[in-house]
Amino acid sequence: MIYKRYNEKDRLVLDVEKLKLDNDFCVQIYQGEGFLENDCLDKAYIDDVCIDLEECEKTFEELKSYIVFIAANLSNLDGIVQKYSEFLGEDNFWKDFYISYICIKENDNIRIIYNGNHVNTVLEVCFEYKDKDFVLIEFGSMKNICMF
Repeated sequence: MIYKRYNEKDRLVLDVEKLKLDNDFCVQIYQGEGFLENDCLDKAYIDDVCIDLEECEKTFEELKSYIVFIAANLSNLDGIVQKYSEFLGEDNFWKDFYISYICIKENDNIRIIYNGNHVNTVLEVCFEYKDKDFVLIEFGSMKNICMF
């Protein structure tokens, strides 16, 4: 089952003028209210999503409209990952993983880092924006996936 997440318009930053770069080179694109509670962590925010620009070659000013574009498509990107995870036999991806942050790589590639609800669980996925579609090109250690 695909669960629609990261789609509440009042939590998405979809206005270029409202984007803010913090001291860690991160730009928040989704403000959540969710918490993760487990044995090792008292509470941790799990719904805030930021784009990390520290490794990015382009400047914040050059990327503003692209950042808003990613924010507007955040739920769709997550849906593609959930769909692929379901294809692999994982039915509870939406319960087990949440987006931690996003990196913009060269050539409009987008790397999304998911953290798991279990300690030390991380999954990296990578998308390429090609011909007006997002193509999933990496899922964990698997590369050259396909388009969903």
